[in-house]
Order: sequence, then structure tokens, then C-alpha cells
Amino acid sequence: MNGRLASNITEFIMRDNWARLNRKKIADYLSASDDPEIRSIGEYLKSNNINTFPYSFATRYNGKDYKCIKDSSAGLRYYELDGKRMYLKKKYNFSYLASRYIKNLNVEQDPASPHRYMTDTFYPHEGDVLIDVGGAEGIFTLSNIERIKHAYIFECDPEWIHAMEKTFEPYKDKITIIAKFASDHSDSTHMSIDDLIKEYSLQNENLFIKIDAEGDELRILDGATMLNEAQNCSIAVCTYHRQEHEDLISKRYKDWNIEHSSGYMIYYYDYDISEPYVRRGLLRITSNKTK
Repeated sequence: MNGRLASNITEFIMRDNWARLNRKKIADYLSASDDPEIRSIGEYLKSNNINTFPYSFATRYNGKDYKCIKDSSAGLRYYELDGKRMYLKKKYNFSYLASRYIKNLNVEQDPASPHRYMTDTFYPHEGDVLIDVGGAEGIFTLSNIERIKHAYIFECDPEWIHAMEKTFEPYKDKITIIAKFASDHSDSTHMSIDDLIKEYSLQNENLFIKIDAEGDELRILDGATMLNEAQNCSIAVCTYHRQEHEDLISKRYKDWNIEHSSGYMIYYYDYDISEPYVRRGLLRITSNKTK
């Protein structure tokens, strides 16, 4: 559960090379599966480059289609999302890098993507309080900003925080940025969801929680026991970082309504990846205690 994930550009390149070298082995293994969907992924990989999203929808996206504008006064680039400016951190001040980053966000949230947080029936509703764990550029919160009551965004990267402060200037009364790691405990650099709920008196709120935290998802849920008493709570939690997370999180919330995202990912940035190679992207979990 504490395996190593790629965490810098050098390691990402190394894992990309590993995936290319092992593509045939992975394709042959998946092609022999009894599951027709998994078998189709294996057949796809026999004639296509390996990708974390082993489906044709991902090839429709091109970074050149996403223009990111330079705001000279802020010293940052932004992408216009439904008429709202979404700023990127300084790392993406180069036009090519910014456009590629936005392309990847769109691939992740394509309707066919295994990484898609929301569906037509699963999304933050009017008046919900949103807890966004792993805020980064803030796209999830920004996409829902008009209808939510308030958002609490966990993000520790100072450059992302600076970019989000620009993004959410028009909505600053609806945003609280938590510059700590979400975890199973609270101290000077960490905060649990339980303590967030208590500190901001969210016990009686309708909660929507998105957790995308580079493999720390299970630890974060260890610190979210108060959700068991929530009257109305939905959780979109990523499971693709660790092979065992789908099973462990499903068992933890076995009395809740659980929906698996469609399709599979091949997350070869996990150094521990092994058979069966494919993983569900995330779980959409809803409390049975509805209004």
C-alpha cells in the first residue's frame, strides 16, 4: 500500500520507457482475458501506443486545440473555461506546456474516460459544500462554482495556491484553500477531513467530496469517519494509483451506493504495477442517508 509512484519528470520518462518496452507483454496478457472488455484493450494495444487511457477517445485530443492566454499583470497563463479564467502555475508559462496540460485535463474528463469524476447523475448539487482534495489548478471546483454553497480546497503547492487565488478572485467568498496535506490526522502540515468538518461546522451540510491524492486516498478516508453520519454525502475517489484501492475502498463503503467508473486505466507510473495491469479509475460513492 506504500509502493512508489513516479514523482518527477525523470521518473515519468523512465516509466514511459518501461511501458513502451513492456507493451507487447501487457497486450498479450490482456488479450487472453476472459473479460471481453479487458480482452479488447489487449487487442487495442497490439496496434497502438500504450497510454494510461488505452482507448481511442484519448487520441482525439491535441494540445494545439487549447489556447492558454498570458496575463502579463499576473505573470501567469490562463485557460478560459466556460467563460471563467482558470490560471496555471508558473511552470506552465510556456505555451506548449500549458496547452498540453489543458489537453490532459480534457482527456481525463472525457465522457468515456475511466478518470471522469462526474456523470449526468453524479455531481455536486445546488447548495452542496464541496471538499476538493488535490485541488491543483482547481478545475473541478471551478466547473461547479456557481451551484455550490462553498468549497474547501486542499492544496499544498504554493505556486498552485497562487494560481488558484487568481482563478477564484471573483468567487473568493465561496472558497477556502487549506494549505495542508489531507490525511488521517491533523498537525501543522496535515488536516483530516473529520477535523475540517468540525472546524468549519459542516456536520449538517450536504457534502460532495473529490479525492485525487497521488495514492494517499485510503489514508485520507481513514481520517473521514464522520462521513458515516452524514445525511447526504457523495464521494468521488480515485483508485487507480494503487492496485488494491478499488477493493479496499469498496469494502469500506459496502453499505453505501457504489458506482465504478467505466473502463480501465493502465497506471504504469506505479512502480509496483503487475498483472492484471488494468485498474478502475475511480469509485463514485453515495450515502444511503438521503434528504
